[in-house]
Amino acid sequence: MFCMGRGLDGMTSILAEFALSDYDASHIGRKSPPFMIKVDASAVEKAAYASGCAVPWLLSSAAHSDGGAPRSIAALSFFWYLLNNTPTYRAYESGYVQSGLDANVAHLHTGDDYRYFVPISVGDTITVTCELTKVYEKRGRQGAMKFIEDIWEFRNQDNVLAADLVRKAVTIYPTEPPPPPPPQMGPRLSDLTPATPDVLPPRVFEFVPARDLFDGKPHAYRHEYGTVTWTSMIQWMGAIDDYARTHYDWEYARERGFPGGVPITAGPQMGAAMIAPVLAWAGPFAWMEDFRHIQRRSVNPGDVLTTYGFSKPTNDPDRIAVEAWLVDDKGHIRNSGTFTLRRRSA
Repeated sequence: MFCMGRGLDGMTSILAEFALSDYDASHIGRKSPPFMIKVDASAVEKAAYASGCAVPWLLSSAAHSDGGAPRSIAALSFFWYLLNNTPTYRAYESGYVQSGLDANVAHLHTGDDYRYFVPISVGDTITVTCELTKVYEKRGRQGAMKFIEDIWEFRNQDNVLAADLVRKAVTIYPTEPPPPPPPQMGPRLSDLTPATPDVLPPRVFEFVPARDLFDGKPHAYRHEYGTVTWTSMIQWMGAIDDYARTHYDWEYARERGFPGGVPITAGPQMGAAMIAPVLAWAGPFAWMEDFRHIQRRSVNPGDVLTTYGFSKPTNDPDRIAVEAWLVDDKGHIRNSGTFTLRRRSA
């Protein structure tokens, strides 16, 4: 593992080299060396609880068996533990993003696309690779922006592609203090679906019974996430080994003109805040095979959030689509996303 403080001498990182080139497009198509990680039970559990995804059918040793010994399954949030513990990403974070090489730029998350094909379970050995796939430029409220995308593949010990993740980020080159972003109001569920929302408890993994979403009818849910706290941010960072200064360093936040000079909550943590209620709401017989989300506005400690959404049938009776939003107490959208859930046999 490449935890905080471990030396990275001699390690190469296509991400770091890409960033140091000021995102020269000639790097697109490069792939990282493979890195293997053994899936540890404590790491799976910590990621599940820190992200609110500690549903019993993933963590209980009696809940899953593929013909061999029952094993706990990693939730989607665990992908970030795998990614963060590669030398490719750690050298990028330590050698570029956190190094202070350029105090005049800011590196932010803009969203992610998750796909989960077969379970990643405790005891598996996962081989992680990264490929640089996209770079493009735009002009924003603060100045020039360079958007990048890279795809991370997670293969198990049988060389089966278990999952992949498209990581999306932006580097901002500010030329002036940014004006506040215009708010977008979240939609009313009653305008989108006739279904009465299921109100989920604060600890969503205690939601019993789960809803049968594969009955050919629309359904809806609502979950009061509550206040984003420093404790929850630290729990997330510790569980998935996220050491980005963006999320804890006040001086870094002030230098780069973050709104209010305050560190921002990790984008994947807010993605996890959307994953958790859908995972619990759908229950053990629904497999979350696809989740795509976009960061609409940053989230800060002290923000009060609610997530809600609705499901609808598709042309495939074994798949349903879910649309979801994460909004603040003024009704402004902070995050939005879509899910595909597949019916799962017992």
